[in-house]
Amino acid sequence: MSVSQTPSMPRRTMLGPLANLPIYAKLILAFLFVAAFATLTVIYFTNQAAADNLLLTVGTTLRARAVAHAQTIDNLLRDRVVGNLQTLALADQIENAVAKQNSEYTGGIPQIRAEIGQIDRQWVAAADSHPMIESRLFNAVADNLRQYRSKFVDHTEIFVTDRYGALVSATNRTSDYDQSDEEWWQKTWNNGQGAVYIGQPEYDDSARAYSIVVSVPIYARSSGDLIGVLRTTYLLTSILDVISSFEAAETGRADLYLPGDKVLPHDDLNDVQFSPDDTADLKTLENLPYGQITLEGDSVLATQVPLASVTQLDYVANLGWTLVIHQDVTEAFAPLAGAAQASVLAGGVVMIVAMALVFVVAQIIAAPIRRLSATARQIAAGDLSARADIASRDEIGQMAQTMNEMADQLQDLINTLEARIASRTRDLETAAQVNAQISTILDTDRLLQDVVDLTKERFGLYHAHVYLLSEDGRALILTAGAGHVGRQMVSEGQRIEMQNPQSIVAQAARTRQIVTVNDVSASPSFLPNPLLPDAQAEQAIPLIARGQLLGVLDIQSARVNHFTQDAQSTIEVLAGQIATAISNARLYEAAERTSRHEKALGSIDRKIQEAVNMDEILQATVRELGKALRVPYTAIELQLQGEDETSQ
Repeated sequence: MSVSQTPSMPRRTMLGPLANLPIYAKLILAFLFVAAFATLTVIYFTNQAAADNLLLTVGTTLRARAVAHAQTIDNLLRDRVVGNLQTLALADQIENAVAKQNSEYTGGIPQIRAEIGQIDRQWVAAADSHPMIESRLFNAVADNLRQYRSKFVDHTEIFVTDRYGALVSATNRTSDYDQSDEEWWQKTWNNGQGAVYIGQPEYDDSARAYSIVVSVPIYARSSGDLIGVLRTTYLLTSILDVISSFEAAETGRADLYLPGDKVLPHDDLNDVQFSPDDTADLKTLENLPYGQITLEGDSVLATQVPLASVTQLDYVANLGWTLVIHQDVTEAFAPLAGAAQASVLAGGVVMIVAMALVFVVAQIIAAPIRRLSATARQIAAGDLSARADIASRDEIGQMAQTMNEMADQLQDLINTLEARIASRTRDLETAAQVNAQISTILDTDRLLQDVVDLTKERFGLYHAHVYLLSEDGRALILTAGAGHVGRQMVSEGQRIEMQNPQSIVAQAARTRQIVTVNDVSASPSFLPNPLLPDAQAEQAIPLIARGQLLGVLDIQSARVNHFTQDAQSTIEVLAGQIATAISNARLYEAAERTSRHEKALGSIDRKIQEAVNMDEILQATVRELGKALRVPYTAIELQLQGEDETSQ
C-alpha cells in the first residue's frame, strides 16, 4: 500500500508576481509610480498654492484699496465738507450778524419763542418779494454764503440761524423761518454744547442727485459761547467720484452701504435695497480682512471697511457707513487657468524624462544594495569583521556607513564587555574590602575616619567625609573627613542645617535618597567649600540602619560626570554596610558603658562594705566614680544637719 503526499503550495498574495521580480525591476516600477504620484501631487499643490497666493494677493489688494478709499471719504468729510464749513463759521461777518440778531430779542424764552413762531407763520405765507424774505436772502452774510457756494459747487443751499433756530441769512428761501424743530439743528445745538452733524443721504429733486445735510456750531470767538448754527446741503458728487474711481478689471466694484440695508446708488435715482442673504453674507466678513461670499446672486471676493474703523471723528463713525469692494471670483482667479495648463505640460515633460532616467538609476541603486545585503548576511552569521565596501555619499552609502558603525559598536561592545564586568567586580571587591576592614572596628570615631580614608583611597575620589545627625535631628555634624583637609574641616566644627536648600547633603538626608550632581558648576544646590576648590562632581548617600537615619556619606570627584549608575549601586551597597557598622559600634559603646557602670557600682559597693568609717566610704565612692566615669576630678558635697559648713 503506497501513500502519496502532495507538497503544500506557497500562499499567493495580490502582490505575489511582484515579489519575485528582480530588485531593479521593482525599483523601476516603484520609481515610475512615485514619479507619477509626485508629479500629480506637485501639480495639485502647485495649483493650490497658486490659488492661495492669488487669493492672498487679490484679497490683500482689495483690502488695501478699500481702506484707502474709506480714508479718502473720511478725509473728504473732515476737510472739504466739515472743515471748510467750520472755517466759514469763523467769519466775522457771520458772527456779528448772528450776535446782533441774538441781542435784539427781549423777554424770556416763552416770549422769544412766541415771537419766532409768529414770524415763521408770516414767512410761510409771504411772497418771495416780501421785505421779510428779502432781508434774509439779500444781505452781506447771504452774499458771503453765495460766494462760498460758487467756490464750492457741491453746496446747494447754505443758511445761518441764531441761538433760537431763527433764520439769519440764506442762499435760498427756506420752507420755514424757525429751524429749531429740525433734527439737524437740535443735534448741532446739542443743548448749548455744540456738535457737528452729518445726516444720511437723501435724494435732492432739484439737483437730481443725492445729498447730505451738514451743520456746524457757530461760536463767539471772544467768549467761546455757542451763538448759532451754520447749515448746508452738500451733494455727494465728490464721494460718489471716490467710490466710482475704484477699478479692478471688468467686474471690480465699490459700494457704500448705508444703515437700513441700503446701498448708495452710483447713477440710479433710487435707493438700492440689498437682500437679507446679502446682509448675512456681509456679516461673515465682519472679523475677516476679506472672503468669498455671494452678493446680489454672484460669487464674489469681497472686503468691507466700516468708516468707523478708519476715522477718529464721532460724527463720521456715527453715520454707520461701510465701504464694500468686491470682484467676481471667476475674474479674480482667471490667471489660475493658464498656470494650471502650464503645470500639466511641465508634468508631462517631467514624466517622460523620469522614465528615461529611472532605468539607469535603478541599476545604479540595485548594485550596492546587493552588496549591502551580502554584508548584512555575513554579520548575521557571526562574522563581525565583515564590512560594506560602498563609498558613495547617498542614502545607500549612509546606510552602509551606519551598518559598518553598528558592526564596530557591536564588536567593541563584545570586546569591552569583559572590561566592564571586571571593573564592576573590582568595585564590588573594593566595597567588600572596605567593609571587611571596618566591620571589626567598634570605636565610632576610628570607624568613621577609616571609612572616609579607605573610601577616598580605594575608589580614587577627590574627597570623602561623613556627617552624623545631631541629637535634636536639626543639623548634620561633620564627624570625619579624609586626609588633612578633612581633619581640618572636622576641627572647625562644620555643620549643615537640615533645611539648607543649597546643600545636597541636607537634601539627601531629608529625602533619604541618593543625590548626585555630576557638574557642580551647573547646580544651584551645590554648597561650595573653599578647602575643596577642585570639586567637580558630588554624590551624597544617606546612611540608614534599621530604618533610622544616622547621617550622610558625602563623596566628591575632581572629574565631571564621574558618578555613573554602575558606580552608584556599588556605593549604595557600601553605604548600607557603613551604616550597619556605625550602628553596631554605637550599640557596642552603649553596652560597654553599661557594663563599666555596673562594674563601678559593684566596686563601690564592695569598698563601702569594707570601709569602717564615713571618710573611707566617701573616699572609696569618689575614687571609684572617677574611674568609672573617666574624669580627672570627682567630689562629693555633704550638708551635715545642724551645721553651717559643707564637708567635702
